[in-house]
Amino acid sequence: MEAALNNHSQSATGKYDRTNTDQKETGLVQLVCFKLAQEDFGVDIHRVQEINRRVKVTQIPQSALFVEGVIDLRGKIVPVIDLRRRFGFPVVTEQTKESRIVVVETSTMTVGMIVDEVTEVLRLPMDNINPTPELAQSDVEHQYIRGITNFPVSKEDITGKTERLLIVLDMDQVFSKEETRTLREITEGLKV
Repeated sequence: MEAALNNHSQSATGKYDRTNTDQKETGLVQLVCFKLAQEDFGVDIHRVQEINRRVKVTQIPQSALFVEGVIDLRGKIVPVIDLRRRFGFPVVTEQTKESRIVVVETSTMTVGMIVDEVTEVLRLPMDNINPTPELAQSDVEHQYIRGITNFPVSKEDITGKTERLLIVLDMDQVFSKEETRTLREITEGLKV
């Protein structure tokens, strides 16, 4: 993971930059990219508080199906969700050494998301993020997709592809109001 988050050279197209520089240039966004069920996702780096190796998660009885439990993050109770379950992907019972908990800030809370692997930090022009396709827009469950971009891979994958789709998440829309209330109740109920 550390190698994936270190500086990368600019792609041949000149449109994508994998460096860890500040976002001082207007019109650029930095995304923390991760894999989930072989799909690529990204979240705005400004929303990411930290990335942790899998730590012990304390399960909470009778919580929502996608809630894995909570962790103590330096004295702060943080709910941890299984993003595979939240998005309806096949559930993995065994985590790999690449599995991570990405701790993110939404507009209302801090939450940890279990992902299969954090792959890189990518910087790209905002206008390269395309609106969500019409088919996905009609489905309320896909409101958390900020957009989709097609970008060159940093190295050719085993399938020979040189580009891949990246789904950019809107962290303020990943949870419904009811789910947000449930997650906040879990953490507030556990405060000492």
